[in-house]
Amino acid sequence: MHLVGMRSNLNKRIAIVSKDHWKALPTIISKETHFAQEEIFVEESNFESLFLRLKQANPTSIVFLHVNITGKITADQINQLIELPAPAFKMIFQHSSSILKLLDFSSSFKDLIYRPESIRDSIDQKFLPIPYSRRSAVGSVIHETFDRLCDNPHELSHSYWCKEVPLQYVVECGRWLEKVKEWLRLPVTQTVQMDSFIRILVCSDHGKTAEQLHKESCEDVRIRLIDAGNRADFDSLKEFLSENSEFQFQERSGARNEDNHPKASNVSIRCPAIVLQKASFLPQRKLEVLISRCFKFKVKIVVLVSCPLISLCRFRIYHDSRSPPSWVHAPILTQRNNIYPGINVASESNYHLICKGLKLMFSLDTLITDEFVGSVQDFIKGNMQNLSQLSFLDHNDDLFRAENQHVLEDIFNNLSKSDQPVEVTWDALQEECKTLAGLLARHINRHIRFPAETWADDMPLICFADFCRQPRVRFLSQVHRVEAYIHFLSKNTASTSALIDSEKNLPFGLPLIQIADISNANVHCAHNPGKLLCVDLSHGETFLQLNRSEYPMYMDPGHGDAVIRHLEIIEHQSILGAELNWEEMFVNGPEIDSDEVFKHICTHSSCRIMLLLSMNPSQIVNLKLSNEGMREIEKDFLECQDLLHELPRLQFGVLRSRTAAIWWLLL
Repeated sequence: MHLVGMRSNLNKRIAIVSKDHWKALPTIISKETHFAQEEIFVEESNFESLFLRLKQANPTSIVFLHVNITGKITADQINQLIELPAPAFKMIFQHSSSILKLLDFSSSFKDLIYRPESIRDSIDQKFLPIPYSRRSAVGSVIHETFDRLCDNPHELSHSYWCKEVPLQYVVECGRWLEKVKEWLRLPVTQTVQMDSFIRILVCSDHGKTAEQLHKESCEDVRIRLIDAGNRADFDSLKEFLSENSEFQFQERSGARNEDNHPKASNVSIRCPAIVLQKASFLPQRKLEVLISRCFKFKVKIVVLVSCPLISLCRFRIYHDSRSPPSWVHAPILTQRNNIYPGINVASESNYHLICKGLKLMFSLDTLITDEFVGSVQDFIKGNMQNLSQLSFLDHNDDLFRAENQHVLEDIFNNLSKSDQPVEVTWDALQEECKTLAGLLARHINRHIRFPAETWADDMPLICFADFCRQPRVRFLSQVHRVEAYIHFLSKNTASTSALIDSEKNLPFGLPLIQIADISNANVHCAHNPGKLLCVDLSHGETFLQLNRSEYPMYMDPGHGDAVIRHLEIIEHQSILGAELNWEEMFVNGPEIDSDEVFKHICTHSSCRIMLLLSMNPSQIVNLKLSNEGMREIEKDFLECQDLLHELPRLQFGVLRSRTAAIWWLLL
């Protein structure tokens, strides 16, 4: 009844329900309420007519709409549907990863969406972890590496990872603002470089990034901010999209209004630069028209995206009706809002220290703003009960379960140790680090407060996800990825402050395989330790034999649906450095029917070697890749060459044939 009547949450206009509830709801609504209901079918082709019909209907009493998405639809159209000016409509969507991604585009939707607990149960049952198999090329390497490190945990202290590779990546990404400002000063040279007018910027918070660009760009460059998710904002560009190149640019004049604020006057000028937020909202044809107009009139454009899919980086430029379009591959920049060692940690509040630690543990790219710090402060002062204040962790569902409240407490308690003395007894540490999350938080805390002498002031700190981009780390199980990261933190913490167990000659708490009851939590996760965060530690026991029987696993990313095709899932997961269905791909080969998409993945994905090992030798040697993609493959393959060749030849024949094919490809 809570879902049907929504009486305790009258502002909820959208419900996302499980498959079982989707089938039962029509009967429940008809029996338990007097409200009307209607089933509608929507996709891109019929959206306009359906939207107009619903808009004109505007019923006076509640009507439940069972929304079936039957084909491709854009986030912009979902946006219009949800913001339909007819408050009596209550929309019900069947749960899928596609609809969640579309709804996640706008933070304003979060207060409108009702997600019952049954969805979480449905997800847990549908998306069960898949174990790696020794018969597949990728699985054989991960299994063998897992066994070796269980027997020799000290190997992780000096091999499989390095500091230089992730540090170079983070430093380069941290220069994003400087690079954009340098580019804005350069003239557009269409004859030499067709892509000189466009840049793709990968970022997580489009609004704050756009504001930062607008605020800090040089004074002689005028920038117009356009939010593709705001229809009124984007519609103001219609004049620019037409043949008339002049359009209205809001400029602050010296005049003042009655409230003593600067008046905004519309001046018809050629805008030198556009920052386009939420480009994924737009249909491809609209985006290409906008890009073509920018090219024609030499207007620079920065396109903000959350994931650089090829559809958002490769555009057709329409010159005129008499000539065919030409393709432009836009250069891609990745944003990192880096943080640095705590030079003046003593003067920082516990809340700032916690924010830094959360950024490293959960690979958050948010700026440490007053709002961010305030949310953490309010959460702690509220006895860690109001989980809505941790909206920046909304993709970590396991942490938000009631039974895992102690894990959040462990994280915040160990990250906040700003005034604790350097010397601490093992008994005290064991009492304060009861979970793997708490243990990792304590090592992160020490690394931030007491960086090694070799860690210069201008060297940014490295989060878990960026550390795991290294080619060899990709072949570690999740528990050994976490161990490697703890080794990295300890090695780069001042020798007098690092938490080192002198008897084992290992960082405190390692090896995890002995003291953590891992069970089925050793599941790969790209952005943070994932399910391992909720694992309890028993410092006086050993779980070695039990854990060795639980081999590494990964989550199946799904096979797509009418909204998001399987190819898009493969591309999205690959570029984010997340997992694909490696075992299925080993049998059937990757379902990538576009050479351009595969070139794009090989150029920008950190799991490119694993993807190649999922192909048969004939597929590998016949690949047609760009020079940049070949360079990236060669660099990663040389990094993990020793790891791949250490495996016994006779036992891993499939792996041998595929690594030989990669060598042939690189000749």
